Amino acid sequence: YEGEHVTLGRKVAVKLLLPSFGSDGEIVGRFFQEAKAAASLNHPNVVDVLDMQIEDGEAFLVLELLDGQPLTELLEERGPLAPEELMPVIDALAAAHEHGIVHRDLKPDNIFISKDLRGRVTPKVLDFGIAKLTEGDSSVETRTGGLLGTPHYMSPEQAQGQKSVGPSTDIWSMGVLIYECLTGDRAFQADSVPALLLQICTFDPIPLADRAPGVHPAIARVVHKALARDLADRYGSMEELGGALFAACQE
Repeated sequence: YEGEHVTLGRKVAVKLLLPSFGSDGEIVGRFFQEAKAAASLNHPNVVDVLDMQIEDGEAFLVLELLDGQPLTELLEERGPLAPEELMPVIDALAAAHEHGIVHRDLKPDNIFISKDLRGRVTPKVLDFGIAKLTEGDSSVETRTGGLLGTPHYMSPEQAQGQKSVGPSTDIWSMGVLIYECLTGDRAFQADSVPALLLQICTFDPIPLADRAPGVHPAIARVVHKALARDLADRYGSMEELGGALFAACQE
């Protein structure tokens, strides 16, 4: 909801947890974990969390109010985007990984293309609700075999229900995102979730050169390396992915 901070007179966004989930300790914990994860980053490309509370049994977050649209809508309106437009998102995720935070649910709906007061476009990463804190204690544990995330953007290790996933899973999802921004199509598609997960774990996506012949081969190589199923063949860090993509965009 759009709201207003009465003391400051500032417009804010209020994110409520559905009351039906309020009695589930794991869900409430994950809900507040989103706030803690985002607030700890203090990054210009991560949505700013202003407050988190429970009042009268209702849990809610207070976030900065963004002006713009989700990446999903932008792709529908504009079609393919230049990969350099995602560089701020990669930088935000690199910062998250440095703080021991893995997002685990990257998708176009969780990237908001906002505009600041001067009209400058600023991508913002949203919804760290299922983020895993890889350092220190986390109040929310993932059950072995449980799937968290959005199937089309899941890494093979997520699709297999592995309990512990690291920054590499975000690198994979970023590869899927870049693929979609370049082609207008998802890298993996199937008629059912089980078939989709099997495809992610077993098959390579259609080569970018076939889906988008105009994409520079250097950029295609970066995307396909990010989508390597073997962790040893994937980029070792989000920062490494960002450096490789930046260099490819200069060729």
